[in-house]
Amino acid sequence: MYEGAVLEKMRWSKPLGPYDDQYYEQATFVLVKESPNAIRIKLIDKYRKDYDGLVFWMPKKITKSYNNSDPNIKTAWFWEKAFHNNATKALSNKKNDPVTRLDFLDVHTYKSGAPVHKRSKKLNGKIKQ
Repeated sequence: MYEGAVLEKMRWSKPLGPYDDQYYEQATFVLVKESPNAIRIKLIDKYRKDYDGLVFWMPKKITKSYNNSDPNIKTAWFWEKAFHNNATKALSNKKNDPVTRLDFLDVHTYKSGAPVHKRSKKLNGKIKQ
């Protein structure tokens, strides 16, 4: 019963075609969120350190050979042009916008339960950046 549910969920992913490797790039990532039209991924890239940890959306319609056999780490092939555009945009946002650098996967909480980024300090009961 569980296997059928997994196959039903992944119906959107098509297999990689014979010449697709020339136009698609394989990525390893953690699945952050899934919507009906896209997946939000957090890249795991040991070769390109700038890309490691980037979080961004990729459309399902340009995703092929999605592999979710591991419960934590996923792999898929993404259309190369869109993948690099989205990764470059996420990298630019990460460097230029302090709010985007506060990735929700990198948030710590104080005993009070208030989420605080690890670079923040708590002084006199107030959170200071």
